[in-house]
Amino acid sequence: MRKSMLAGLLALTLVLSGCGGKGEPSASGSGSGNVSGSASGSVSSQEPVNVPTAEEVQTARKTLEDAVETLRTTGTLPGFEEVLNLPLGEASYRYDIADVDGDGYEELYLVQDGGYMAAMVALILDGQGGKLRAELSEFPTLTAYDNGCIRADASHNHGLAGDFWPYVLYRYDAESDSYQRIARVDAWDGRLYAQDYAGNPFPKDVDVSGAGIVYYVAENGDLYGQDGALAPAPMDQADFEKWEASWQGSGAVVEFSLENEIVTDDLLAENAAG
Repeated sequence: MRKSMLAGLLALTLVLSGCGGKGEPSASGSGSGNVSGSASGSVSSQEPVNVPTAEEVQTARKTLEDAVETLRTTGTLPGFEEVLNLPLGEASYRYDIADVDGDGYEELYLVQDGGYMAAMVALILDGQGGKLRAELSEFPTLTAYDNGCIRADASHNHGLAGDFWPYVLYRYDAESDSYQRIARVDAWDGRLYAQDYAGNPFPKDVDVSGAGIVYYVAENGDLYGQDGALAPAPMDQADFEKWEASWQGSGAVVEFSLENEIVTDDLLAENAAG
């Protein structure tokens, strides 16, 4: 696993930029003893649709703090047992409370670590109205942007992409107060693989830049066909870079560190004391 994947567990990186395009509904966007410190910056420059009152903000924060306390003292979080599913003694958690989506309310950004890769997960949880709800659930290699976009790198890279890492792109939708999937992205490195899984030759005619790699962006529909081949039309590197620039933009980087921890020893001690 590459180093940047591990680094993704420690920080939510935010780039000040601008995102475009329509998103399709995300299947994953659903729904603490002492909580210390929040993130060092604000994630989004977008103005909240409805500016919350101080009381509403405080109610939401208390809900998030209570969730952290519940996780700390019981080793579970009601309503999220299928996601936070590591046995007591194997799990550890990192978290921060900050306005991740820029809606004026704080969210709980929570990472479950430990055990095995399939159990590693990042949740962005909303606490508005005193109810805990997931805005996003993904593998914890997230890069978020000031424009409301979040890039979620894949947990594995077993395909044809070589050094390029496949990812899913999400965008925050204020109306549903959740992250909607915009696109799924992969690549084919022809320098490493002359044929795809269906036996198709590398599309050299598309590789106008001569980079030896082409890219696939599924904004609608499937990324892979039934034969295992990449389904979208391939893109030359120059065109792909333009596509990424259209949603990513450029700007200063702000990092949100997950400095608050709930480790295995904490959970065992709390349960033993109970």
